[in-house]
This record gives sequence, structure tokens and C-alpha cells, in this order.
Amino acid sequence: MPDDLESTLVDLRRKGDQALLEFLRNDLNLGLTFARLAQIEEGLDEPASKQALLHAQRAIETVKHFRSRINYEGQALEIDERLAELERLVSALF
Repeated sequence: MPDDLESTLVDLRRKGDQALLEFLRNDLNLGLTFARLAQIEEGLDEPASKQALLHAQRAIETVKHFRSRINYEGQALEIDERLAELERLVSALF
């Protein structure tokens, strides 16, 4: 494989990895926001609380689905820690 093609593929892979990491970070942020909203709405507006909790659970599922595609250990650890935080928050709402 020519060097310029290999370089292009490496660059595309790096950009894809960065996009995936940013997507997972954003989904975790959104999930945490929904979990906190569910806490706030609990007892005030049960349907809204349940809906927010459902969105937080979907964020957990999404992150778990794509987590295995992270190639760098430090980034995987970051995602795992934030995912655990979200899971703790959601489980406290049950």
C-alpha cells in the first residue's frame, strides 16, 4: 500500500475514533442531564420523570453498544467511569 494511502487511512481512522469519542461523551452528558431531570421531576410530575428516566436509560444502552469500538485505553476508562456514574444515578431513581 502506498504511503500516502496508508497515511490517509490512518488519518481517517483517527478522525472516526475522535468522532465516536465525542458522540459517546455527548450521549453521556445528555443521559446525565436526563437523569438529573428525572430526579427533579420525581414527585412533581411523574410522567415527565419517567420519560426523562427512559431517555437516560437509552443513553446507557447506546454507550454500552458503542463502547467496544473505543481503541485507546485512557479514553475507554473515561467513558467507563462516566457510564458508571450515569448507571448509579439511574439505579438510585428506581
